[in-house]
Amino acid sequence: MRVFSGVFRSLKQTAIVLALVLTAAVFGSRVAKAENGDDRVSFGHRIVVNDGETVGDVVCFLCSVEAHGKIHGDVVTFLGSVRTEAPVQGDVVTFGGNVVLNEEASVGGDLVIFGGDVRKSSGSHIGADQVIFPTVIFFIPVLILVGILWALVAIFRRRTPVYYIPPAR
Repeated sequence: MRVFSGVFRSLKQTAIVLALVLTAAVFGSRVAKAENGDDRVSFGHRIVVNDGETVGDVVCFLCSVEAHGKIHGDVVTFLGSVRTEAPVQGDVVTFGGNVVLNEEASVGGDLVIFGGDVRKSSGSHIGADQVIFPTVIFFIPVLILVGILWALVAIFRRRTPVYYIPPAR
């Protein structure tokens, strides 16, 4: 049985190293340029597309997107909102945030919102499907993930001694 305790210790060390590497990768690149030079990717900092500016895809994690200029690609936010006054030619997808479409705003593709709401002005337009999932559906996977993490912590922190039963004589 000591072999298994070594395996669990090794798994724990591997999980810690993996978490540290992922954290360094995420926090080490606050704002990055994607393959296409006009794409914008950000972690924790608001992305603003100024008037007269044209960009490709916009991806924002833990931040919001504010668009006054044209976006030729898709807009994706995680735990952030989207506010646009200009056309977006692709899809707009947000997880845990709202979408605000002002007068001259348009979405050429789909509008998908997980755990948020959409506010459209009368002059705004959505070219394809509009799908809005309620907040409850957004938090169910989060609760499942928290449960899995709690179970893993409980397994790694278990310190129950193993008692061997001697063989019958």
